[in-house]
Amino acid sequence: MNTPIGAEPEPDTQAPTAPGSPAATGGPGSAQLTWTAATDNVGVEGYTVHRSTTPGSRRRA
Repeated sequence: MNTPIGAEPEPDTQAPTAPGSPAATGGPGSAQLTWTAATDNVGVEGYTVHRSTTPGSRRRA
């Protein structure tokens, strides 16, 4: 953490980049996912991964 205690946090002025180079391996009941990290001017907190058993299904946010 780079923000001193009591200081105002830096505003988030830009959208994060998309993660890159996604890859998946696995089999019935398991999957291993990898990708290169996204970047942002204040940091990326995490990722949401949607799992489905229906081929081609997509989740809409």
